[in-house]
Amino acid sequence: MISNNAIRPGMVIKTITNKTVEIINTDAEGRLCIVDSIEYILKYLKKNDDDIILDIATLTGNIDSISSSLSCICSSNSKGLHILNNLINIGDTIEEYLDKITIRKSYLELLSSKVADIKNINEDSRAGCIIASTFLNYFVNDKLPWIHIDLGCSFKNNNIY
Repeated sequence: MISNNAIRPGMVIKTITNKTVEIINTDAEGRLCIVDSIEYILKYLKKNDDDIILDIATLTGNIDSISSSLSCICSSNSKGLHILNNLINIGDTIEEYLDKITIRKSYLELLSSKVADIKNINEDSRAGCIIASTFLNYFVNDKLPWIHIDLGCSFKNNNIY
C-alpha cells in the first residue's frame, strides 16, 4: 500500500453528490473517475437542451470476448437511446460496429451493498461490461441523454481506439 490514504477493498467512498460506493475491487478505478465527471456535469455545469453526456473508455477486459474484437459495446439511459441507435447505424454504414446492451434492474441488484448505496463491481465479475455500464447508469439521471461506449477492442481496419 502506497499510503494510509490509498483506497483498498472494503472501503466506502462518497461521491460529490453524497452517494456512497463500496470498493470491492481497486482495479475498477476508471468507472469511479467517470462517475466523478458525470456527477460534476450534472451538479455544476450549465446544461442546454441539446447537450449529451458521452463517455468513451476501456473499462473492462471482456469486450473482446463478447465481440471477438469486431465491435465496441454501448449502453445508454432512456433519453440517449435514439442517439445511440443513430451511432449504431452510422457505425454499420462504415463497418465500425457498435453493439448495444440493455441495462436492466436485475443487473443493478448485482451491485447492491449492505454498507453503501452501490458496489463498484460485483464479486462474480463474469458480466464486466454490463456491470460497468450498470454502475455508471446508477449515477446518471434522465435530464440529459447519456451514452457509454466501452471500446476495449480493435476495429476491422486494425486501428485501436
